[in-house]
Amino acid sequence: MRHKFLRVFGLATAVFASVWSSNNATAETLLPALGARAAGRGGTNFAFSDNGYVLHDNPAGLLGATKCECGETKDLLEVSGAMLFPSAQYSDPQNPGVSATNDLFGLGALTIAHRVNDDLAVGLGVYTPAGFGARWNMEGPPGPLAGPQFYKSVGMLIRFLPGFSYQATEQLRVGGTLGVAANHIELEGPYFINSAPLTGIPTLIDLQATGTAITWSSGLQYDATERLTLGARYQSQNRFKNNGNAQVTIPGLGTLGTSAYDMTLDIVWPRTLGVGLQYKFTDSRRLGLDLEWQQWSRAMNKVDFAFSNPTNPVFQQVAPLLNESLPLRWHDNIVVKSGIEQDIGTDKTIRAGYSYNNDAVRNSTMTPYIPTILSHYFTAGFGLKKCGWEYDAAYQYSFRPTLHEDTSDLAGGDFSNSRFHTAAHWMFLSASRKF
Repeated sequence: MRHKFLRVFGLATAVFASVWSSNNATAETLLPALGARAAGRGGTNFAFSDNGYVLHDNPAGLLGATKCECGETKDLLEVSGAMLFPSAQYSDPQNPGVSATNDLFGLGALTIAHRVNDDLAVGLGVYTPAGFGARWNMEGPPGPLAGPQFYKSVGMLIRFLPGFSYQATEQLRVGGTLGVAANHIELEGPYFINSAPLTGIPTLIDLQATGTAITWSSGLQYDATERLTLGARYQSQNRFKNNGNAQVTIPGLGTLGTSAYDMTLDIVWPRTLGVGLQYKFTDSRRLGLDLEWQQWSRAMNKVDFAFSNPTNPVFQQVAPLLNESLPLRWHDNIVVKSGIEQDIGTDKTIRAGYSYNNDAVRNSTMTPYIPTILSHYFTAGFGLKKCGWEYDAAYQYSFRPTLHEDTSDLAGGDFSNSRFHTAAHWMFLSASRKF
């Protein structure tokens, strides 16, 4: 049976990796939840052990996730998916009111796990926990970039995670993951260079870059009482040096003003630290509370580009090497998650939750290329057990207050006197079975 699991895992990995394409959408930068069961209860998962996605959220819970109600050793297979229906609006002096081109946006997750014995479980998962994307048709800023322009960005993070969970004592479980993360970035549209000696030069850029990095996490769960479980998880930062290519155009120079470049792009997804609890009012009613710190101040302080080997002889003479840094200077932030669930009989569960994410984005460096982090999340979910399978569905509505930017700190002033608002509807589905 485990050989079948591995074949399914390999196929689903390719499918989930391909889900992230250049969809015309605006997506959350770091998702509070992706698994349907956790999403339904506000994203709370640090102190739970009832789903496969816990391998990503807190690997210490994997041992419980592989436990059958009859107490037997079990293998677990869980497939999850999320569909995003986004809405984003932007305005500045050249664009009184523009909506992003919004299409359906999909994310996926897969977990397989094996309970080796009563004290040890191992698992393997592929997850897409973070990303952003935007596509806009807008008027460019006054000057060489004036007129209709196309602004597009895509960013994704995928983690491939082997992990384990171990019963260290009667009350304490520990766990960890060590795997590989993949990152892909695309950027297309008007761009003013921010770094000397070419600060303020208007360009049109079109770049794509991909890279990998080591990723790891550690976690624990502690049964303080029969009703109270505490959880904690640390997730490492993922620092990428993406390799790719770019085309750079300086408007007004004709064919002399366009060149292809080799390029590298340095970007960091943040380290996080979270703690949580699960409290059982009764055997059928449970409360979850999670608190998570995200270190955006280092991850999104800046994004560095390095362009080399231009194909245009003019660029070879003028700019054979071009080092550019996009300043963002985001803040660290805190995510507070809360949720409750109630079993109805032996085969149904209803859930509800709310999460709050305080703002990490600095107004003065806001850009529609990188959608903002959403602030408020309202969720509801439903679970059903039938024919040996467990099915879960959840709905989430998320939004943030409008961002106002008077004077942009980014070169060129393209985004000065602007407003940005975004919201999203989410649908989550998952299916799991223990064999």
